[in-house]
Amino acid sequence: LIKGIKDEVSKDQLAELASTAISKMSNEYWIKELIVDIKDNLSPEQLVELALTTITKMSDEYRIKDLIIDIKVHVTPEQLAELATTAITKMSDEYWIQELIKDIKGQVSPEQLVELATTAITKMSKEYRIKDLIIDIKGQVSPEQLAKLASTVITKMSDEDRIKELIVDIKDNLSPEQLVELALTAITKMSDDERIISLIKDIKGQVSPEQLEVLASTAISKMSNEYRIKDLIIDITNSLSNSPIQLTKFTSTTINKMSDDWHIIYLIIGIKGNLSYSPDQFVELASIAINKMSDSESVRILFENIKDKLSPEQLVELALTAITKMSNGHQIKELIVDIKDKLSQGLLVEFTSTAISYMSNSTALYKMDNEGDIEGLIIAIKDKVSKDQLAELTSIALAKMSYDLYIIYLITGIKDNLSQTQLAVLASTAITKMSKEYQIKELIKGIKDNLSQEQLAELNTQRKLKNPPCCTIM
Repeated sequence: LIKGIKDEVSKDQLAELASTAISKMSNEYWIKELIVDIKDNLSPEQLVELALTTITKMSDEYRIKDLIIDIKVHVTPEQLAELATTAITKMSDEYWIQELIKDIKGQVSPEQLVELATTAITKMSKEYRIKDLIIDIKGQVSPEQLAKLASTVITKMSDEDRIKELIVDIKDNLSPEQLVELALTAITKMSDDERIISLIKDIKGQVSPEQLEVLASTAISKMSNEYRIKDLIIDITNSLSNSPIQLTKFTSTTINKMSDDWHIIYLIIGIKGNLSYSPDQFVELASIAINKMSDSESVRILFENIKDKLSPEQLVELALTAITKMSNGHQIKELIVDIKDKLSQGLLVEFTSTAISYMSNSTALYKMDNEGDIEGLIIAIKDKVSKDQLAELTSIALAKMSYDLYIIYLITGIKDNLSQTQLAVLASTAITKMSKEYQIKELIKGIKDNLSQEQLAELNTQRKLKNPPCCTIM
């Protein structure tokens, strides 16, 4: 009836008739259809008044949403915002609230949209709906408004997955500063290390190296799993690789917080490629790592894995730090053997000389074990040094040794790398150190083919004088 006469009456009369009809009607579908059918014959003010009356009568939230959407282009943005606010206040179904705002976002101002979203968020409890609402309107509000809304939402949310997804989904609509501020708010709320790492990985391309360092530092202060901390640093090193000093400072702070040697090893190995053009910073980090580590075998393994990134001078510098952490001579020997091919003769001799002093004083179950390692070390590098250098190192080693057997092994092991004179002099020194005559005989026997008859005679004379025969009683 009303639809049939709408063109025959004035707007005021039509509005009055519709108001009377709505107050009498109970079927929400037909109430909505009535308003939709006469919307073009009413002023915006009359349409809004009828819609407000209708909304207060309706309980079907789907119908409420559809009513507002059907008349949205016939009212002003302010009137539409008023209708939507009334509807949202009445509605309880979060899906329809989200859909309503999504459908009218283009017809209201950014300020009105933010106000509507804020009203909706205070009513909503499902975090995925809240997240989706923010994502739906992100393109219609300013970065400042979006950041403010997101901050409010993050404070309200507890689901760490949803928090992360929200920030990642709106990252392109925010300035780096706004993104960092939101991420910091999120990180302080989050407790799951893996999700914290995932958040930082997903936004690292949108922030500066300095901002990334702030984020990562905050994250590490929250994280408890060293394995995850290691993963985080390795993942962001590419983004910090243009700032080697910054990367070094950040990584060194992290290493000092770590207690697991293996995680430290994997961390250093993981970032070594990003500091390949900044060897000084890499050496600094490796030195910090070595000093932090507690297991000497771990120190050796780290050294083995980074030696190719270091110059000979840097190798020696780090190796000197490393041997002070090693608990026995065998590990020191293995370290030098690992790097000997990368050192010049001068550096190898200098380092080996220092190492022998450490080895002779290092702990071992038996002192003779250290002497065995000293002997093994010199034999291992004999082909890498000159005769004079080998003789010098052997002389240093003999001064530290007292076990006849290892002295024999040492002298006989290097005999072919020395001149006759050097061999004779070292053998004489060895005899002076040795205590058992039969061992001295073994030594002389083992090197006799490398000496002249005169030199052999002198050594045998020294042997006899050291162990004179017992006097015969007449």
